[in-house]
Amino acid sequence: MKRVYLIILLPFIISIGVLYNYFDLEIATYFHNNRDIYPIFSQITKLGLSEYYLIPSIIIYLIYRKKRETISRYALLLFSSVAISGILAIIIKTTVARYRPRLYFGDGLYGFDWFHFGHLYASFPSGHSTTAFSAFVAFGYMAPKWRFMFYTIAFLIAFSRVVVGAHYPSDAVAGSILGAVTTVILYNKLFKVKDAK
Repeated sequence: MKRVYLIILLPFIISIGVLYNYFDLEIATYFHNNRDIYPIFSQITKLGLSEYYLIPSIIIYLIYRKKRETISRYALLLFSSVAISGILAIIIKTTVARYRPRLYFGDGLYGFDWFHFGHLYASFPSGHSTTAFSAFVAFGYMAPKWRFMFYTIAFLIAFSRVVVGAHYPSDAVAGSILGAVTTVILYNKLFKVKDAK
């Protein structure tokens, strides 16, 4: 199973390096100079806030944990996925401390300033992208027929972070991978066996 995960993830990991070295600045500059779709994506990006998923899911879990096992279990999956991936994102952010695009356009700073704390040094990975993919992959397990729609919404949220100038593309890709992988692992390790019964 670990080898399968590695094979699946390898192209995405490579894409992060390629984006960082060759495309991040070009794409970020394009959206910095072209703001036509900014108003739309400035609204979409709000769907990446973790509280929109953490608060309802824990409330639903607490209400239904003794009444409706399936509902409470999926609520716990959603909460756990968003919370754990979010914590991991914060740890990575504060460790690698990548400059946000704003610092590049304002001060010409691009790259990393390891262990530098602060919002402007927390670009990698994108927290909104992490939340979006952890949550909507979880929704995909809840309603498999709607997976394509859920993944499309998650993609749009991640993409919005680049459009609004909060992150580089590689940040969004890294956050998306972190969120999706966290949910897949949690589901397979803690929830899938119960579903099979």
